[in-house]
Amino acid sequence: MRFIKLINFDAILRQNKVRLNWSTATETNNNYFTVERSGDGEHFEKVTTQRGAGNSSTTRTYEAVDEFPLPGYSFYRLKQTDFDGHYTYSDIKQFPINRNHQTN
Repeated sequence: MRFIKLINFDAILRQNKVRLNWSTATETNNNYFTVERSGDGEHFEKVTTQRGAGNSSTTRTYEAVDEFPLPGYSFYRLKQTDFDGHYTYSDIKQFPINRNHQTN
């Protein structure tokens, strides 16, 4: 059985890098997360991976950094992979990457 309950998935541009944050309420058999990025919302590439909690019934928070974000709009999603290799995707999130309006 696989299951994660994703609470949130957000991103912010800071110092020309995109910081991605997400939280889970529960995790069952969760091996790792893969952060994926796309310029068109259809063709995704791996940005980074984060080890999951395995099994947890408490809120867990995660952070990853996209060191080289695409200009314009970037689409991000999380791929959650279980210990047995099965995986699921989060909803796709679209974020404007406007280097003139970033948080320091």
